[in-house]
Amino acid sequence: QPKDPNGKAVSVFVYEGTTYAPLRALAEAYGLVVGYDSTKHLATVDFVAAGYDTIIDYYEIPFALGAPQYSVDDIQEMIRANITLDEVAEKLSTLADVIQYLHQKGYGSTNGDLKVSYGNMEWHVNRSAQTVFSENQGNCGGGSNLINYLLKGDYDEQGYVQESANQGGHIYNYFKQDGVYYFLDMTQIVRGGNYDHNNYRVFVTEDPQEFSDDYIGINKSSLGNTAPQYLLIQFMYAHEGEHLPVAGNPQCITVLGVPFSNVLPSEIEETVRILYVAEDRYEPVYQSAPDRALWPANAR
Repeated sequence: QPKDPNGKAVSVFVYEGTTYAPLRALAEAYGLVVGYDSTKHLATVDFVAAGYDTIIDYYEIPFALGAPQYSVDDIQEMIRANITLDEVAEKLSTLADVIQYLHQKGYGSTNGDLKVSYGNMEWHVNRSAQTVFSENQGNCGGGSNLINYLLKGDYDEQGYVQESANQGGHIYNYFKQDGVYYFLDMTQIVRGGNYDHNNYRVFVTEDPQEFSDDYIGINKSSLGNTAPQYLLIQFMYAHEGEHLPVAGNPQCITVLGVPFSNVLPSEIEETVRILYVAEDRYEPVYQSAPDRALWPANAR
């Protein structure tokens, strides 16, 4: 019996010899995600690629980080119950279940971070896990905040990988368990059901430098752009989910003639590990970040 999001029965009917069923009710009964584009007045159903039972199989989420504890039906029940972020964090303790939950919830992507002028420079902060969870969408930093928050305390170590390039930057997650590192690019895992991951997988290694070398080999430049994007610095640092990735932009001028962000909050200095620098001059400078009271409300 198909039901609407509130659990009420909805009708199936026959018209001119064809049986019609409500799209959302039918799709969600099979664990699929239904979306709606209000600008195009278009409903969408996101299917897992042929040959894969779940999105967990599709992205080869390592079970060394914990096997799924919940079925698709269990996840759907959590979503329908509209439980809070902290309740979700309490229930989910494996990366596999978090990815499954966000996918089933229809988590989407958005662009842009937030900015605060402080100490003669412009600091960039990302939306908090609470805001991203509420809006069900985020950019790379906001999405990384959400993943980090949902899994805080569930692994031996967790944190962020952050990088800057001549045309911007990127943030993603890492986890360490039993001496092995797992690197996760949130924007390539859950993108509102977009499964065109270009063969992306969670990167597993005992040496973070191997991840960096592989990543740089693929992404160091975008030859299709008028001005290729060059990676200038890449680093990782441990954080337990309560804090946000923050970086400042003092408008330093690189050899490429463009601004470069190399100022980081001093609170993370002791855990920073540099994975790559284009030149020695790009080593981070650590300064006090603005007090959280000065941040935009949706970043706190």
